[in-house]
Amino acid sequence: MSATPGAEIVKLHVYDLSRGMARMMSQQLLGTYIEGIWHTGIVVYGREYYWGGNLQQDRAGQTSYGIPTKVETLGETFLPKEVFDDWVNEVSPNYTIESYHLLDNNCNNFTNEASTFLTGNPIPAYVKNLPDHFLSTPAGMALKPIIEMYQGSVKASMGYTSPVVTPTPARAAQPAPVSAAAAPAPVASPAPSPAAVPKSPASNQSKKHIMRGISERKPLLAVAVPQNLAPTFAQIKSLIPASDADDSKLLDDIQSWMTSLATQPQNPAPAHAGNLVTRLLQKCTPNEAFHLLLVTRLLVVSSSFVKTIPNMHDFIDALVSKHMGPKVIHRVKIMALVILSNMFATARAQLLTDKALRSAIIERTIKFLRSKKSTDLRMTAAGLLLNFAMFWPADEEDEMITIECAICDNLNSLQEFDASSATTELVVRLLSALGYLILSSPVCAEMAVSLDAGEQIDRIAKLSAGKSDSRVGEVCAELNVMLSEAKANM
Repeated sequence: MSATPGAEIVKLHVYDLSRGMARMMSQQLLGTYIEGIWHTGIVVYGREYYWGGNLQQDRAGQTSYGIPTKVETLGETFLPKEVFDDWVNEVSPNYTIESYHLLDNNCNNFTNEASTFLTGNPIPAYVKNLPDHFLSTPAGMALKPIIEMYQGSVKASMGYTSPVVTPTPARAAQPAPVSAAAAPAPVASPAPSPAAVPKSPASNQSKKHIMRGISERKPLLAVAVPQNLAPTFAQIKSLIPASDADDSKLLDDIQSWMTSLATQPQNPAPAHAGNLVTRLLQKCTPNEAFHLLLVTRLLVVSSSFVKTIPNMHDFIDALVSKHMGPKVIHRVKIMALVILSNMFATARAQLLTDKALRSAIIERTIKFLRSKKSTDLRMTAAGLLLNFAMFWPADEEDEMITIECAICDNLNSLQEFDASSATTELVVRLLSALGYLILSSPVCAEMAVSLDAGEQIDRIAKLSAGKSDSRVGEVCAELNVMLSEAKANM
């Protein structure tokens, strides 16, 4: 759409706060389809205006909500930016952090009022009428605890702190729920040393009578080293211009350092090694990246190497945006997933504090989990979600719920169980991740109960009977015990 001379096009950026959870689970829970739980921002004059604690504006598409799920064109405005900015200041007292509510009074109320002021048009009905649609369903309140969970998460991200209420002496405070965790499915390759795989802090609190098998497992860590690194490094060197002697020398130093680790594991990584790898990840095409990624999956296990990465955001952004895209070949996607999985397995990914980038990782990993063309891609994606569930802080419940719903959706789609070891491994990883989430978060435990996860677990146990090794049945039995305890505690 081209703007009329003198006019500005007004658009609406639409974001799904549930990150696909509503789309996947609404039919099952509510009996009706809800596409998303929408956050919106008005885009005009090259800026994006939105309600986030107070009325804010950023460069269009550069907010903390990440990449919009949809972009809607609302119309045109002939109003100058100064007039609209004055209007925003005038209405700002109506949109405060205290009055924000995801269902009753949210960002979409602001964007609807802004759109009407600028263009005379309301925002699309599917966004504006979502609360009424949600609450009109017979089981509309079934998702209320999840909505309230998102409500707290969104307000916390705005900087809101709930007032502290002092309990009266007549009523004793209830003890906080015990957070427990468990390690995931079997290790893909043994870690180079016990110190390389830190134990999850929550795993010490695991209840002794449940998750006993899972809690004894280690995170997935792919550290198998090729017998001859020379051909791999030769391929990587082809990415460096022949005239760049410094980078070529630095790559040789990285190769020598990696070779020395077998006998001298305490040797520090070359200075600026992380800088070079980041620049090469940013520069090379996905078709050129495989050998670089093959080596990087080993490098990120070393804390010495990670310390040489100048900007963790740039490093992971290059990995995700360039080498995990929809048109990238499967083996490159798989290797990118392995790098991230290794980073979570060694707790290095906790250095990633950018929520929008974490959301992009989760979103793409979930898409790979649904792949119908590559079991290896699905299995590797399941491994990353597993390590993510094991090591990410339990207070990031919105992300954990997104992963939990994707796992349940994937298990629900499993209608037959072949005898291949790949299928067994995939299912064990998914079930183990589900168990870890349930033990790590009371919200995830309640969600599993509300989704009737026990029925799915029983179905999978029956499907796998006699067609796989004993691991599937063992994990199913452990999960059933957890779900029984979760029901008792609700």
